[in-house]
Amino acid sequence: MSTHGGIKASLRRAFQLRIEPAELSRAETAALVLADVTDPHHQAYLMWRRSVLLVVALAFVPLTLLRFIEVLGADHVPGYLKALNTLPVLAEGGLCALLWLQLRHWTDWRRQQRVLLLGWLVYFLTPLVISLYPLERAAHDLLRAQLGFAVPRDAAAAGLGTVVTLGYAIQMLLVLAPKVLSVMPGLMRAAIASKLLFPGSSAPGWLIVLGSPICALLVYVVLFFPYQVTGSGYFVLAMLGILAALLTLGRSGFALARPTSATEALAAVARVRTAHLAAIGAGALFVVIALARLADQAELSLLSIVTALLSLQANILLLTLIGADLVIANLERARVVSIDAQAAVAESQARLAIFTRGAAMASASGALAMHDSSAAQHAQQAQGAQHAPDAADAADAQGAQATTPPAR
Repeated sequence: MSTHGGIKASLRRAFQLRIEPAELSRAETAALVLADVTDPHHQAYLMWRRSVLLVVALAFVPLTLLRFIEVLGADHVPGYLKALNTLPVLAEGGLCALLWLQLRHWTDWRRQQRVLLLGWLVYFLTPLVISLYPLERAAHDLLRAQLGFAVPRDAAAAGLGTVVTLGYAIQMLLVLAPKVLSVMPGLMRAAIASKLLFPGSSAPGWLIVLGSPICALLVYVVLFFPYQVTGSGYFVLAMLGILAALLTLGRSGFALARPTSATEALAAVARVRTAHLAAIGAGALFVVIALARLADQAELSLLSIVTALLSLQANILLLTLIGADLVIANLERARVVSIDAQAAVAESQARLAIFTRGAAMASASGALAMHDSSAAQHAQQAQGAQHAPDAADAADAQGAQATTPPAR
């Protein structure tokens, strides 16, 4: 199927969190109508999905090629380690091929969601499994590959082997970190996209609230290791910038964690968008500077840094797509509630009322006391107003008796 709207339009749409139905061209609308998709919001979501899928597929082409060049060009790595490092690259190439194949089925998002999730899991788990191989066993072989000759297994050689192993571990970190760090940002972007599509749902907002601190911890853990290796303060500035962006986004999650109108949801996102983008932009800038320092000290290639940054952005976009599909599928699953589930919901609501009864009763008692006090004041005023004419009548009667002469 042709690229509706062109690559330029897909690039613009992919980095948005939603597109309006009016943005669709006639050709795009006609293609969706042929696929029996007639609702305007459904059409807009599917076109947004296709734009993200196309951009991610395009990004994975150079990413896979750069990975192959990086792995095959590593001359100072033993053959068996090079073979192990080739497996994640093959998984990356397989995911790239899967993305291009799925572009033909872009209107069937339910089936595509399961296929993409399975492909991403294979791509994500492969390097994690490979990284479990203990590099300590390969330290002597790494040292021999670096020096070009066999070295004795003494204390000095062991210490030098540890240094070489540390450098190789940093290279592995550059492969794993983009995949790990992209999980929570991708899911939170997916939550925002789902909230803008279904503003009456509160679940996406809670996903943002809970995901922000988890993402902050992941950022701290991943950046802590290279910071200790280099001692560069730019890693600290990068942490602060990213943490500020996550804090801003997390606070907005509370406003989205309740049923809202579409206008309210858009306003809540717009309020934090500028501050969030400024903080994340500053953090990303400091990350680039810090990684350049790391590459200089650890003798890493510029190719490794560029590949890691490209992988991070591509994975965030891919997880935004997969996460949005998962949120929508689970919203549908939660909407279909059985009779037993309805009873469980009623029981939970009753139990929640018991937990909050103290505060509710105190509030109700205070309101009742204020009402009683106000009623008493009104009663006193009414009683005073009623007694005033009676007193005046009594005074007039007494005056009349005083002026009337006694009868003879």
